[in-house]
Amino acid sequence: MTYESLMIANQTITKIEVKGKEYAEVNQRIRVFRMLYPNGSIETNIESLEKGICVMSAVVKDDFGSVLGVGHAYEKEDSSFINKTSYIENCETSAVGRALGMCGIGIDTSVASADEVLNAIKQQEGMSLISDAQYNTLMKCIPNHNQTVENVCNFFKVKDLRELTVKHFMILMNKMGEESSGQSSENGSTDCSSNHWNSNSTRSGRCKACSLSISPGRNIILADKCSRITGG
Repeated sequence: MTYESLMIANQTITKIEVKGKEYAEVNQRIRVFRMLYPNGSIETNIESLEKGICVMSAVVKDDFGSVLGVGHAYEKEDSSFINKTSYIENCETSAVGRALGMCGIGIDTSVASADEVLNAIKQQEGMSLISDAQYNTLMKCIPNHNQTVENVCNFFKVKDLRELTVKHFMILMNKMGEESSGQSSENGSTDCSSNHWNSNSTRSGRCKACSLSISPGRNIILADKCSRITGG
C-alpha cells in the first residue's frame, strides 16, 4: 500500500460530527481496510477480564501477515447503561478502531474513533449530578421500597441525595426494581418496581408511586417523564 492509495481510501470515509469535530466510525475504518487489504486480518484478544473490567488488544495485519498496527482498549461493565450488557463488545470495537487508526485509516481528526469518543461522552454524562426530576423521583420512590434516604446516602457514601450522579441513579433504580415484587393491584395499578424500570416488563398499568402509565417493553429508567414530577 502506498501513501497515496491510503489518502484516496480515507476520502471515502463518511464521518460523524461529535462536539464540533468529525470522527470516523469503526465500521468505516474496517471497510477501508478491506478495500486496501482484501486478505488482511484483524485479530482481537481479551488481555484481562475480571471484576467487571475488560482489557482488549487488536492486531491488524496485511495480506502477508505482517503487523500494520496494534491497539488496546479498556472498559468497565458499570461505566454506562450500554456497557451493562455489552462492555466486552464495546471494548473490542474500541481496540479495533485504535489499531486501524495506528495504520493511518480514518485519522484526519484523531486516532480515537467516533464510537470511542461517543462512549467516553456517555460515561462522562453518567458522572453528572442528578437532575431535579431525578431527585424528586428518588424522594418519592425510596420510601415505597422500605428504604430511607439515609441508607441510600450511606450506601453511595454521600451526605445528600443531590450529590448522587446519574450513574448512581441508574444503579439505584435497577436495584429497587430487582428487589420489588411488581405485583398488580385489583384496579390495574402497579408497584413502583420492575414494571417501572425494567424494559423487559410484560405488565401494563399505572405506577402507584408516580402515576406514570406503564406499557410492556417500555424503558423509562430515568423517570424524567413522570407526570407528577414534571407536571406533564
